[in-house]
Parts: sequence; C-alpha cells; structure tokens
Amino acid sequence: MNYTTYKYELTALSPVFIGDGNEITRITYVVDDREKKIHVIDSGKFIETLKKNNKLDQYMSAMNAKNNNSIESFISHEAFRYAKPSKSYSIDYINSDFNEKYKNNIKTFIKDIYGNPYIPGSSIKGAIVSSIADLHVYNKDKNLSQEMINEVPDRYNRKKIKLKEQQFNNKAYLNESKFKYLNNLSISDSEPIEKSLLTLVKKIDFNILANKNSTQKMPLYRESLKSDTKIRFSITVNEKIPIEEIEEAIKLRFNLIYGDNGIITGAYPDAKKFIPDRVDFNKINLVLGGGTGFHTKTNLMAICGGHKAGNEKAKEILNAIFGNHNLNSVISPRCLKIDYKNKFLGICELKRIE
Repeated sequence: MNYTTYKYELTALSPVFIGDGNEITRITYVVDDREKKIHVIDSGKFIETLKKNNKLDQYMSAMNAKNNNSIESFISHEAFRYAKPSKSYSIDYINSDFNEKYKNNIKTFIKDIYGNPYIPGSSIKGAIVSSIADLHVYNKDKNLSQEMINEVPDRYNRKKIKLKEQQFNNKAYLNESKFKYLNNLSISDSEPIEKSLLTLVKKIDFNILANKNSTQKMPLYRESLKSDTKIRFSITVNEKIPIEEIEEAIKLRFNLIYGDNGIITGAYPDAKKFIPDRVDFNKINLVLGGGTGFHTKTNLMAICGGHKAGNEKAKEILNAIFGNHNLNSVISPRCLKIDYKNKFLGICELKRIE
C-alpha cells in the first residue's frame, strides 16, 4: 500500500492550550510586576543559590512550618535576589490581569524532554477524527444520525449517563464499517516550539444569560501558545484516504460550530463578536486544545442536523448529568469560553505547505 506524507502549518489565531496534567504551584514561581512576567524556579538552582548566600536555613524553617504562606512570603521577599537568578524559564502575562494578589497554581503546557512546548500528534488527530465523523454523519449517513438522536440518556444512573454521553458523541467514528481506515492515518508531533511563545491566559466564562463575564475569586490560569504562533507537523495517509476529504471535513466542522448556522453562532448570533478578526471561513480552520468549550468536543451539530436540535440534545445530556441545568438558554452550556481579548480559544488556521 502506498503512503503519502503532507506537511502542514498551523497558525494560532487565538491562544492554544494543550495541557500535560501538571501545575506550577504557587510556591515555585515568582511574579515580576516590572517585566510583566512570572519566573518559574528551578529548585536545584534555587537551593544552590540559597546555600551560597547562607539563606538555606531560613528557607528550610519556612518549609518546616508547613505553611504555604510562610514559604510564599520568603520567596516573595527574596525573589529578585535569589529566586529570579534560579529561574527555569519565564512566561509573560502582558495580556492577562495577573497579579500577586490572585496568585494561584498554573496549568502547564505539554513539553518535550528538553522542556520545549509542542503539540502531540494525538491532539491534532483527535480534532481531525471528529471532523471526519462530522463529514460522514452530516452529509452521508442520515440513518446513523437518527439512531443517535433517539438514544436518550438515562436520567437516574450517573454511570449510565456518562456512558451514554460518551457513546452519543463517539459512536459516529467508532463505527467500524466507515472509519476503520483511520488506523491508516498517521499524524506527527509538532516541531518544538520556543518557550518565549508561551503566555498566561486566564479562564474566562461569558454567561450569555447575564450578558457578562462570570467572576472568579481565584481565577484559573493556563500556559498557552500566543496568537500568531506557527506550528508545523505532518500527516501521512494511505492511498485510500484523499487528503482533500480530510481538509473538507475540517472546514465543515469549523463551520458547524462557528458558521452562520453553527451550533454556537447560529443559536446565539452575538457570539460572532468572539470569533478572532483574522478568521477567514474560506480557509481551513480548526479548534485545538483544552478550554475551548463543550461544543468543540462533541458531534452534536452534525448528528442532530441543526443548531436548535443540537442545543436541545445538549440540554438533555447536561441536565441528566448535573441536574438543575438551565433549560431557558438558547445555547447549552450557557457559558462561552473566551480569552483576555474576548475571543474564542484554540482557533487555528491550517495550511498545507508541501
């Protein structure tokens, strides 16, 4: 069987977060208000610096107090003398309202063994597989679509509900007869990305019922790739998979989410203001990474065939899982995930370069 490899470039049009499941804790970074950066401390370097300056005993006393406030106080007061020279790397927060008052743990971006950010091929493949599922269900398999619409979650058994939700979202591309060829689709990890292209992005929820951002006492921050970051990777496919069909699928899925009749923007047209200005619907765009919102991770629009039916099915699923879900909102969930510029997260433009 013949295989062909195509090279692609992603351009982040809004911040992208691919988490590794880890966090930078409050006591392992310092805030530099002057430079608008946080400096992540290398613990080994930090201990050596403290030893050289006869400050290790003072630090150990703070540690033995088993009180994070004591440790934070020590690090804050000694930050630029000892902690900053011991930094592992720095992240800017120019575009976030980050400050010492709301210091919290920070979700970290996945990095390679050399500490450089990258995007795993599995993350990109997940977005592509969802796109191919949309293409087949929305355009080609109305019987499969109707079968999934008729599967109503069990409202009284949380385990069954979780399973039903998973089956409802995934059944399209787990169907062996139509999608088994995806085993012959290979996507590389991206090339390493410079650490300087990371920034801090606060989790912001825009509540469409209140028509304002929800407030959080202790906001969540994530290491994210800056807008305009270029990400290169490759797709290898066998001769049975037209690369044009994959590109068509990605383009369709983006439109099913954010197009004029999309499950978000069709139901709530005001949401168009959250689409990054540089998005061109004539090009290939995809949504990548975490924190991008419920509908970017499901196939409800393709399955249900319209934004109204898709949101009604979302209400049904979420109400069954969480209970007391607000059923009066035109969109479910009623909160949209946006960044500091009031733009949707994780939106990238895809371009074939070879």
